[in-house]
Amino acid sequence: MLHTSFYFLAAAFLHLLFPKRFFIIMISLALFGVAIEYLQQLANQVTHSHIHGRFDKEDIFANLKGLALYAALALVIFGAKRVYRISNPKHGAPNPE
Repeated sequence: MLHTSFYFLAAAFLHLLFPKRFFIIMISLALFGVAIEYLQQLANQVTHSHIHGRFDKEDIFANLKGLALYAALALVIFGAKRVYRISNPKHGAPNPE
């Protein structure tokens, strides 16, 4: 639950900061989620001790679930916003009808 929530909120925060970089944000967070899992295991092997965490496929799936949930929500919200803008021209703009 924590992984899903974190990646959902991270995607939302970064998308609000950089609205035109949606795909870059999603791909970067997905790659980061996978990399951090491998790096946890590597750190444990290099130090021959359990520093923090371990590789876990379920964590990767939870990360991707958070990203997928945000992508679905963003598609609905920003899609509806775009449809609204198209169907309601700004005041003063010529009406195409």
